[in-house]
Amino acid sequence: MERQGVALLNGRLYGVGGVKGGAPTAEVWSAGVSPAGTLGAWRREADLPAPRESHGLAAFGGRLYVVGGFDGSAKSTVYSAEVSPDGRIAGWNTDSSLPAARSKLALVAHAGWLY
Repeated sequence: MERQGVALLNGRLYGVGGVKGGAPTAEVWSAGVSPAGTLGAWRREADLPAPRESHGLAAFGGRLYVVGGFDGSAKSTVYSAEVSPDGRIAGWNTDSSLPAARSKLALVAHAGWLY
């Protein structure tokens, strides 16, 4: 797997999208992180609505946000998912799109905003 987004939220590490077998994937995986920093077993979460690679990913307010990315062309799509208290993702929402398509970007949450 390469060009995937990775974020930490409530003691779980999430790997979202990326390239698998030479093509963008919609797969989402998570693993618990122990206080010592070791990873638990990986489990499959709900897939993104569409494959993405080279996207921005950030955790904010109990949700994960996937912004832009690439699946043959740059995308303006924004997806978000609520993460349950046990760390599961049941599904993704399609939110307001970016004003222009973007790929190979970074996304960060700071002081109540996503940048």
